[in-house]
Amino acid sequence: MPYDNLFSVDNLHKDFGQLQVLKGINYEFKQGKVYAIIGPSGSGKSTFLRCLNLLETPTAGTITYMGQSLFSTNEKGRPAVLISEKQLDEARQSIGMVFQNFNLFNNKTIIDNVAMAPMHLEHKSEKEADDLALALLKRVGVADKANEYPIKLSGGQKQRVAIARALALDQKVILFDEPTSALDPEMVKEVLEVIKSLVETGITMIIVTHEMKFAREVSDEVIFMDDGMIVESNTPDELFDHPCNERTIRFLKAML
Repeated sequence: MPYDNLFSVDNLHKDFGQLQVLKGINYEFKQGKVYAIIGPSGSGKSTFLRCLNLLETPTAGTITYMGQSLFSTNEKGRPAVLISEKQLDEARQSIGMVFQNFNLFNNKTIIDNVAMAPMHLEHKSEKEADDLALALLKRVGVADKANEYPIKLSGGQKQRVAIARALALDQKVILFDEPTSALDPEMVKEVLEVIKSLVETGITMIIVTHEMKFAREVSDEVIFMDDGMIVESNTPDELFDHPCNERTIRFLKAML
């Protein structure tokens, strides 16, 4: 069953002890769209992303994914995950995640890193999983590294492998948590080009990024966050050319 809203978030809060990181986020992510989340360091962007698939458990609010309530504050005002661990694992199988520090298994070859999830979660045979992994590695331009270990790869190559791994299951959405922040400048472009190539597939992407030019080129909507809140969101042309909020204006002046 198709859902227009892939993720719906209502009044989302996240505290770490006394530190309030998210302060009431409301947003709806549409299926098939590309979203860029921008903002200063410490504004809550990565925490927001990690709350969407409950890698971080929110403090309050609600999260709905494909019509299923994942999280809400109960009648006593306490945060509660509304589905079982098994159901959460099933939901996460359709939510790919690309981390800024790659999170590859260093003791496994590149092809094994990509083939693991299809074998263990979709019960594909070793050959089926390897064939899929090789096709995905070819797609992101690192098929020649299939039998190498991560230690032999550059940062840009590792991130392309991480993207291939995120595509290895039947994902409805891929979350990118600052995918170029750990890369040397000369490696940033190659990774951004791979992400751009995914736009035509129609997969929903939510990308936390500091790359303003990339955010403008690739996204359907840009979300500006500051101090744990969504300050402004709009189409790339409108947000970059005609920002409405003073905080957005100051940020863009500093970044562009």
